[in-house]
Amino acid sequence: MEVSLFIEPGWESRLEEEGGTAWLSKKIRNEKGVHLDLTRRGNQVCGDEGLHGFLVKPRILSISWGTDTAAFLAPQQIFKFDTPLSGLDVGVGGLGVISSAERILVFETQSGEVRRQFQEHVAEAVTGACIVEKGKNIATVSKDGSVRLWICGQSRCFAVIETGDILNTCTLLDTTTFTSDIELGTPVGDELGEEGVQDKLLVAGGEQGGVYLVDLAARQIITRFKCDSAVNCIASRDKEILAGI
Repeated sequence: MEVSLFIEPGWESRLEEEGGTAWLSKKIRNEKGVHLDLTRRGNQVCGDEGLHGFLVKPRILSISWGTDTAAFLAPQQIFKFDTPLSGLDVGVGGLGVISSAERILVFETQSGEVRRQFQEHVAEAVTGACIVEKGKNIATVSKDGSVRLWICGQSRCFAVIETGDILNTCTLLDTTTFTSDIELGTPVGDELGEEGVQDKLLVAGGEQGGVYLVDLAARQIITRFKCDSAVNCIASRDKEILAGI
C-alpha cells in the first residue's frame, strides 16, 4: 500500500510556539485523503486518529500515524528571486540553476547570489534547466521546443536540438550509472568550454505527450516515447524513466 504524507509549507514557523498549529494530510492511492490539524504541546505534536509526533530539533519533525512514519525537514535557508520559477536543479559544485518565464539564473547555493543570467529561447517560458557536472555547462528546455546547451561562464548557447514539441520539463540522466542499456550517438566534437556532457542524456517531456532522450554530446534525439497526454514532470530510477502526466 503506497502512502504519502503532506505537511503545511512553513510548518516550522507555525509550530514554533506552544499551541501552534499546522495541517497534515495522508493520501493512499485510489482512496480519499485524510486531513487533520497538528498542535504543539511542549516538544510533542498531537493530532487526531492516533497521530503522534515530536520535534527532534526545531527544524526536524518526526511523525507516527498508525503504522506510517515520516520525518519532515524544514529548509535551512530560503532564497527569494524576482521572477516566478518553473524549474530548479542543483549541482555538486556549489551552483544551482533556475528557469523562469524568460530567462535562466545561475546562483550560488550557499548564499543565493545570482552569478549569471542568460536568455536565448524565443518563446515566453523556459520550463526546465539542469546543471551538467559541476556547472560549467547547463542544459535547458523551453516552450519553443528546443533543448539548448550553455557555457555558464560565458552566458553563451553553443548547441540547439529541436524536438518539434512544446517542452514542459526535463531531467539529466548519467548513462554510466543507469542500469538499462542505451545506445548513444557519436559525439560531434568538443566545443571550447564544453565539459562533462559525455554519457549524459537530457530527458525532456512535452505538451504533445512526447518523452525525448537527447544525447548531449551527439546533439541529437536518440529515442522518443509517446504518452497519452502532456508530460509535466520527469524522473529516472534504476533502469526506469518515470513520466508524470
